[in-house]
Amino acid sequence: MKKIYQIILIFVVASPLFGQYEPHYTMNFVFNKLPYNPAYAGSKECTDIMAIYRKQWSGLDGAPTTINATFHTPFANNKCGIGLSLTNDQIGMLNNTYAQLAYAYRIPVGNGTLSAGIQAELEFARIDWTKAIALDPNDPNIQATASNSTKPNFGVGLYYTNPRFFAGISAPRFLKTSYYQKGGVSAGNGQKDQRTYYGMAGFIFPITKNVMFRPMALLSYNPSAPFEWEVNGSLIFARKLWVGASYRSYDSFDVFVQYELTKSLRLGAGYDFTTSTLKKVSNGSYEFMLGYLFDCCSKAQIDHIRFF
Repeated sequence: MKKIYQIILIFVVASPLFGQYEPHYTMNFVFNKLPYNPAYAGSKECTDIMAIYRKQWSGLDGAPTTINATFHTPFANNKCGIGLSLTNDQIGMLNNTYAQLAYAYRIPVGNGTLSAGIQAELEFARIDWTKAIALDPNDPNIQATASNSTKPNFGVGLYYTNPRFFAGISAPRFLKTSYYQKGGVSAGNGQKDQRTYYGMAGFIFPITKNVMFRPMALLSYNPSAPFEWEVNGSLIFARKLWVGASYRSYDSFDVFVQYELTKSLRLGAGYDFTTSTLKKVSNGSYEFMLGYLFDCCSKAQIDHIRFF
């Protein structure tokens, strides 16, 4: 049965991947929005680094395994921000690596900041045909050796934040890229519109002196895929312990926790309870997160990790 689901997985996931596939995360949007929006670069007003490891649909052969590491910092007296995001995404016989360099220009607006961002990206794709599940061993589309491809891309975004609220819109990848072509014909959905557009918003308000609540929402629109949305809420205890839950349409119900060991160092973990038909063969998805925020800006004088 798992082999049948593996075949389905490769058809469902690989099809948009040849054009453009966006990895799923439990905690990246919750704690780090740089992979979604280049205008987020420098928004914490101190140098921030973060890494996430994600194992999706645990127990299912060939399911996605994703590693993401980000760095971003302000400069020019917080008027600008720069960021770097590196992602490796392994899905069965498909291995994709993305390197994104983001720049944001930050403008004070009221008691907040409006940022306009742009990013350049290189997409490295590799297809290991030795891992292919061949229904027909003589299929001419299955090659004897691995296929490699490198493609450029770029994206833009807007991001506004103040101490209690944030909102943003972005399109991280504007170009239509088709990783594998044979005989001039693209595999998968290479000829369809693979741009993904994001809208995001959230706010925070106190419940008691030592407890805060932070709800957020992420909307995802791709003309070649179903409309997706995600809502989550976090309870923040004594500005150190974050406990929350998310619901992602068509996919999962998630729980996560983050603890601030110091005013700079944070650790987190998340788990997804699969709600799609894959729950019959999957043990769910899990993530681990490590982050560090440098106390590098005397103006910021951080006494806890930023809420957004």
